[in-house]
Amino acid sequence: MKHVLSPETAWKFGEYGREVWGLTGDDDMAVGAAAIEKTAEFFYDVLGLPRTLREVGIGEEKLELMAENCAPGLARAFVPLTKEDVLAIFRDCLE
Repeated sequence: MKHVLSPETAWKFGEYGREVWGLTGDDDMAVGAAAIEKTAEFFYDVLGLPRTLREVGIGEEKLELMAENCAPGLARAFVPLTKEDVLAIFRDCLE
């Protein structure tokens, strides 16, 4: 989520933060960033999901193929992502 939060997408993340997490405020970027943090806390602290790809046995050597397989389905997403975008997100998820 943090990879696609931008001035162009902030309105949607602000809406998400207000509707899902009950956040308040008029600054969509700030509310959106807080919503992303709340979502991460929920996934990691409440559900106990792993925080990194390494925790589930995925290393750098698998990222290229994973990005290749994911990218075609993301070409028409809310924020379209290329293979390079997906690869950058995966790399950030290693640590």
